[in-house]
Amino acid sequence: MEKKIRTDDVLNAIQEIAHIYSKTYSENEAFSLLKSSFENTKLKVVEEVFQLSTLEALIFSILFYSQIQENYRNSLKGISEFLQIPTIELYRRYEVLDSLERKGLISINTNSSEEKFNIKSNIFKQVIRQNVLNLEKKNLSIYLLSQNIYKILDSHRGLGNSESEMRFKLSKELDEFEHLKELKLLHSMKLSIQEKVIFLYVAYGAIVNNSSVNIANVSEVLFPEINSLVKFNRNIQSGLSPLIRKKIIVQEASSFMGSDYFVLNEMGIKIMSLAISKKKKPFRSKVGRVIEPDKISKVDLFYNNNVKVETENLIKLLRPTNFKKCIKKLKKSGVNPSVSAIFFGPPGTGKTELVYQLARITKRKIFLIDLTSIRDKWVGESEKKVAQIFSDYYRLVKIETHTPILFFNESDALLSKRVSISGSTDQMNNSMQNIFLQKLEDFKGIVMATSNLIENLDEAFERRFLYKLQIEKPNALVRSKIFGIKFPELSKNEIQELANEFELTGGQISNVLRRWSMDLLFDDELGISRLKEIIQRETSYNIKENRVLGFIK
Repeated sequence: MEKKIRTDDVLNAIQEIAHIYSKTYSENEAFSLLKSSFENTKLKVVEEVFQLSTLEALIFSILFYSQIQENYRNSLKGISEFLQIPTIELYRRYEVLDSLERKGLISINTNSSEEKFNIKSNIFKQVIRQNVLNLEKKNLSIYLLSQNIYKILDSHRGLGNSESEMRFKLSKELDEFEHLKELKLLHSMKLSIQEKVIFLYVAYGAIVNNSSVNIANVSEVLFPEINSLVKFNRNIQSGLSPLIRKKIIVQEASSFMGSDYFVLNEMGIKIMSLAISKKKKPFRSKVGRVIEPDKISKVDLFYNNNVKVETENLIKLLRPTNFKKCIKKLKKSGVNPSVSAIFFGPPGTGKTELVYQLARITKRKIFLIDLTSIRDKWVGESEKKVAQIFSDYYRLVKIETHTPILFFNESDALLSKRVSISGSTDQMNNSMQNIFLQKLEDFKGIVMATSNLIENLDEAFERRFLYKLQIEKPNALVRSKIFGIKFPELSKNEIQELANEFELTGGQISNVLRRWSMDLLFDDELGISRLKEIIQRETSYNIKENRVLGFIK
């Protein structure tokens, strides 16, 4: 039976650890003490109670002892002076402090010129009052396991430990956490040890870095035999692996990253849900609605070359890892940390669908604003609703892993040039626009808008959009690609003839296909002459299209 740790052992252990380590005189001495049997026994007490690594237990004990002495010298400089080791060595081990914060044991205050690290008040009181209960295995978390797995794999790469030793550590780690309901669920899915490890490795990347993870190096270590490695790679790429079939992980939807990059899929997110975030209240808003990225159907985009290049650049920028770097750089430069884009052009060219596909590919939710809902007959109410748009958006940002997209579709009425006031309606519109301008000036996040009439856009709004992308009608080459996908039964010559003769938008071609399909129900031998009649009828009317315009499903 596992020995219980007495509640007064923790305080005694922290005190003895502090006394021992305050007597060291060099970095080598300080960290070599970790291998000493006596000191390691004391550290083991702190490790087991708070589920920490040895180095985490040491730093936690030093911080606690400093705080109990009311010195509050809990800065990196203070810790280094206490241990008598160079401050740079603590900077190299800063991930230990990050880990202690994630586990809810310390807080990091960055308001002053020098970061301060303090033990959380509830933890401090619990230890001082000798009311610390031994954390048994039931309190270990799937998050802690994923962190440990990541550390083992990371240390293997950094220190060159033998592969057999590493696999032994991984197996031991899984055994220690075998009681977790999440692991039992993975076991019921018939996952091998290697597959469980890969899932946990990807999960840690999702939780800590909000990014995809390259599993190539890990799989090479986990499958030392070439035949096993080839089989695993083949199954993971073809979708036969249970990791893919059971929607635990999924290949990142990107043409810019290697095919070995993976993220959590819906089942993987459910398994790690308690580690990723606290239970969230349903998000509701009176001025807009949320569109989930996984509810957006994949649609192939066909644009002229200049738009295609800019679209690819936007996708790169909005990738979680790149976006995070971009925001940090903007903040460092003193620039407003936001990404703003407006897409303008004729109806049916795919402006709206571009925003949807950007959200789908980069796994961001869309906060779609209903512009009709913000106009109110009562004086002052419309202005309040404009302000509500941004407060609701920031509320959504706080509860989401990835920054969502604030989307104003067909925004001409809101972004058009301000007019001279000749009545209450003009006054309301100008007031709404002034508030909107101010909110955009201070905006932090991702905002996108579409417009059919860019020439009517107020100059003040134009300056506030970083990306201004004109989406023109598709040229003959692009039209031929769309016709080829929509009408596979036509010959190449017929497709080229239609593309050259008719300057249609993608939305108009979609309408033509729908009418053509209906006519085929009654006559399955229709020729190209009938198709041309349908096209001519389509181009003779100005029909406003729906969201799928300009794209091929």
